[in-house]
Amino acid sequence: MALNRVRANVRYTKSSGMAAWSRDQMAVRFDQAVYIKPGLNNEEQPRNEIVEDDADHEIFRCDLPLQDAAAAEDAFATLSNVSVFGAYAVDFEDGDMTSPSWIEHHKCHHDETPQKPCEAIDKVTSS
Repeated sequence: MALNRVRANVRYTKSSGMAAWSRDQMAVRFDQAVYIKPGLNNEEQPRNEIVEDDADHEIFRCDLPLQDAAAAEDAFATLSNVSVFGAYAVDFEDGDMTSPSWIEHHKCHHDETPQKPCEAIDKVTSS
């Protein structure tokens, strides 16, 4: 059975408070998330966390495999709302290189045998 997976890797300024807001919004969905291939070496656990980046930035990361498509659509819409993501997400910087922050929703087939490729539903990036 395909899962609806919401994933995010978003860099925010600490002063915005948006990493904590995002984590708190996804906390309810985290309780609805399932483990993919539980107990196996390639188990994929749900994630909803904030990681320190530098003195001025923190990174919100989530990976929520959900069985309910409506919950995944709502989670994606919440995180990608222009007043949240568009207003506060910033690119990642590594020396002269930059990469965008992103949020995606896809149909995940990692729990199927044989495993099939995932199907993109929607994605937003900061660039």
